[in-house]
Amino acid sequence: MRHLIIACLALGLLGCGSEGKNDKKEGKTDEKTAVVEVNPVYLKKKDFPAGIPFRGKIHESWQYTDNSGDHIFFTAEEAPHETKAASGDNDRQMSAALYLYLLTKDADGNYKQEWNSVVEEKGCEFDLTCAFVDSSMKVTDLDHNGIAEMTVMYFLACRSDVSPSFCKLEMREGNNKYILEGNSWLKASDEDTFTVTEQNVNLANAPAIADEYEKIKYEFGRYKDEKSFAQAPPAFLSFARSHWIQFIQEKLGE
Repeated sequence: MRHLIIACLALGLLGCGSEGKNDKKEGKTDEKTAVVEVNPVYLKKKDFPAGIPFRGKIHESWQYTDNSGDHIFFTAEEAPHETKAASGDNDRQMSAALYLYLLTKDADGNYKQEWNSVVEEKGCEFDLTCAFVDSSMKVTDLDHNGIAEMTVMYFLACRSDVSPSFCKLEMREGNNKYILEGNSWLKASDEDTFTVTEQNVNLANAPAIADEYEKIKYEFGRYKDEKSFAQAPPAFLSFARSHWIQFIQEKLGE
């Protein structure tokens, strides 16, 4: 009987020890997989870290933390300026550029460039548009996985008439990039009203329009397709679609 009691006590102690180890192991797993809540903070130009190399003039910047670290996402613009024609003659042309940067804080607490992207409009002999759409820059975590998405829109055009700009929406999450591209929406006459909706914004589903002028006008404010989002979480396309509609109206001269 004495030996039986000792054996039972030994098994009980082993059981308790095993349970404690499992609890600690589970706790570590939970800690590793914890999802950081992404709460972006608008970064004023006076608070932007010194010594960061970049081109252009800062347009907008956001600071945030996600599961991959501490980051600053910012955009910069190089205003339209005269450049010499590629042909080498004396004609002057206009050029401009847009820059996107992602910075990540290293172990020493310094921000280092993780990636950058440039969009250029060169050799324009007419009116040049090359600009980020104000307030369109967003940092989100739509799929709640602790990795932020960065979204921005911009207009590009070289025109001598009242025609819409080319518009592009870019959304990035890690190494993945998703895009929508099409035309801005311009008010061509006093009778025009903005009729772009989530149901008709995708030109891949556009109705057949025989009249060429009406067909061109119908393309105002709409993007060509949603193919880039085919493998993206559904929340990404839903956000991008509504974001496009919110910011696609272009006002010349502003």
